[in-house]
Amino acid sequence: MAKLNNPQGKPTSPRTMTPEERQKLAQSQARARSMARAQAVARAQANARAQARARLAALADEGEEIAAVEETVLNETPKTEAPKAEAPKTEAPKTEVPKTEAPKTEAQGAEAARVNKASEEKEGELLEYAVRIRDLHKSYGKKTVLKGLNLDVYPGELFGFIGRNGIGKSTTIDCMIGAKRFNSGSITVGGYDIQREALDAKYSYGYVASEPTCYEVMTGYDYLEFVASVYGLTETEFAGNYKYLCNRLQLNLSELSHQIGGYSHGMKQKLCLVASLLHNPNIWILDEPTVGLDIMAQEELKKMMREYANHGRTVFVTSHNIELVSMICDRVAIINDGVVKAIYDLNRDPEKRGQLARIFLETYGG
Repeated sequence: MAKLNNPQGKPTSPRTMTPEERQKLAQSQARARSMARAQAVARAQANARAQARARLAALADEGEEIAAVEETVLNETPKTEAPKAEAPKTEAPKTEVPKTEAPKTEAQGAEAARVNKASEEKEGELLEYAVRIRDLHKSYGKKTVLKGLNLDVYPGELFGFIGRNGIGKSTTIDCMIGAKRFNSGSITVGGYDIQREALDAKYSYGYVASEPTCYEVMTGYDYLEFVASVYGLTETEFAGNYKYLCNRLQLNLSELSHQIGGYSHGMKQKLCLVASLLHNPNIWILDEPTVGLDIMAQEELKKMMREYANHGRTVFVTSHNIELVSMICDRVAIINDGVVKAIYDLNRDPEKRGQLARIFLETYGG
């Protein structure tokens, strides 16, 4: 039994706990579950990497070309651990898209290698928090939007962040990803301080904005190739990842040879979703990701988000679709008046899934 604020050392019954003690216990239990999932995945990945290195060394001794097989071997993971959204499983339809390698300068390659090494070291640390926000304040002129917001998001969970329009959800995300400066406070993403270690932090996540943002004068393929070059992906990684992700989200590969400016809103959104996952980030940040998507794409996206979290990665999503949030999220935070008003553990208290819409309305006096 928990011993929270109990100087006598006597076991405390949940029935006799204060609300603050119950909240601490719930947070501790949620963190333990998330850490257990993350540790299991980390162990499996470490074993896979060790096996891959041994096999590559053996191939080198036999005089075989490592470059031709390195990508295939290093991407192998145990079948019980590999998320569907991370490795290609099916053959993509043939298209006329040119198969050129993503352009990458020597400086980009060196920087990508440095950041990848740093990311591997962070993974090995088994981070306690995927995202941690402390005392965050943000103002626009005289208007204060965030007033000391605090939030912890654990590795391996699908976290929902909800609130009415104009309440500060997108502002919080913009501060998280380094798109906006904030007045005071601290934010760590993937174990990196977003202000002092901005580049390392940005390599640790994939981000999808509430409105599709991409270079519309480019073709879809050119845009994805450009994003791949930023993250230092090899030609093999890029080809396998973009084809697999396009197939999952039902983005026709033949459309990638067309200029983005001629895409529908839904196609642009799918392209941005694919781009956000090209480098297999540990954290997937989505701001209203289902807007403009057809029902089939929405259902597939829900599956991908759930799969991502189930395999030790972190998903942080905002949405006005309360039904979606209540259905797939592990925990949900409601923001109001510039702070997080409440956090609900939907796994620990499943009844809250059906009550979330009512709770949302009550929060804002509805």
